[in-house]
Amino acid sequence: AGDVKRVLQSFRFSGMITTAEEEELNSLITGKISEHPQWFDGSHTIYAETSILTTSGNYRPDRVMTLGSKAVVVDYKFGQTHSDSYYEQVKRYRQLLQKMGFAETEAYIWYFNEDNGIKDVGSEPQQGKLF
Repeated sequence: AGDVKRVLQSFRFSGMITTAEEEELNSLITGKISEHPQWFDGSHTIYAETSILTTSGNYRPDRVMTLGSKAVVVDYKFGQTHSDSYYEQVKRYRQLLQKMGFAETEAYIWYFNEDNGIKDVGSEPQQGKLF
């Protein structure tokens, strides 16, 4: 959370965004961060796009936050529509964290461009669609 202003300023100084865009993005990002301030307060160990290696493959969640025996995984989606495959992907990340020994796990998909876009990927099966 403390990096937002600095990063946006660097984008503006390099000519990637205008001053108006910097202000707009700062407001947007700060608002989104306020939806789950505990994820950005510095209390967790953060693993951003860090691989989880298994015998069946390499998995790379966008963000994993750990605090003691608790792990939270968040996968960001920017502009994509909702998809069952995203749910399954994040559910798999959660299962991998459980296998790694985290007693308490949470998993979310964050559709960043949507109001109330944080969707809990619980441990219960999701209702699928027939057609």
